[in-house]
Amino acid sequence: SVCNTNHYGIAGYYVLEALRRDLIGLAMTNTTKIVAPLWGAERMLGTNPIAIAFPGHEEPPVVIDMATSVVAFGKVEIAKRKQASMPLGWAIGGPGSAAAACAAGLLVFAFYEFCHCVQHLPFKPKSAWLQRIKKSHIAHHFHNEQGNFGITSFVWDRAFGTYYAHAKQIGRSPTVFNLGYTMAQTERYPWVEQLSEGPRRADPTCPDPTYPVPGE
Repeated sequence: SVCNTNHYGIAGYYVLEALRRDLIGLAMTNTTKIVAPLWGAERMLGTNPIAIAFPGHEEPPVVIDMATSVVAFGKVEIAKRKQASMPLGWAIGGPGSAAAACAAGLLVFAFYEFCHCVQHLPFKPKSAWLQRIKKSHIAHHFHNEQGNFGITSFVWDRAFGTYYAHAKQIGRSPTVFNLGYTMAQTERYPWVEQLSEGPRRADPTCPDPTYPVPGE
């Protein structure tokens, strides 16, 4: 170990020296604070590189040389010296980064809403992936609104147990056409009733429903 230092060049160099001697090599170091933590904007952490190498005997050796940040700081320095632009996500700060982040957000939002529109338009998309998510999302509106909340992915539905691939997996909801906005909900959210003219189908929990069932 070496004290009072935070930079020793290429971490992989040292573990490769051990590998040449048929030994397992492990090298790591702390660095000056240069990395912002998740959701942060100030430098608080180091890149803290880690390098590991060990022989594979009959198989090729395994060598790992990495930084714990998004990218090794050496690549940032090279881009700076070349006055070249860096990929989105490498650095934080400046008008350029803010503009890039805003553009990325708009692109993601546009893609999200494009997929949402496709799911509600009366045509069958050519993409098998869009067909699959459209089928599940339409079930959310016409079978049971308590599941299949996803628009472009159903990862979170699977994680929280709200995904259903087939209608037979979950019963049909009596309030599916108004997405759960029942007569009882009108007391909590009266402005929705004013804008939508109330729930679009009768609520079986209401003894005297005043709204017509679709088709009547």
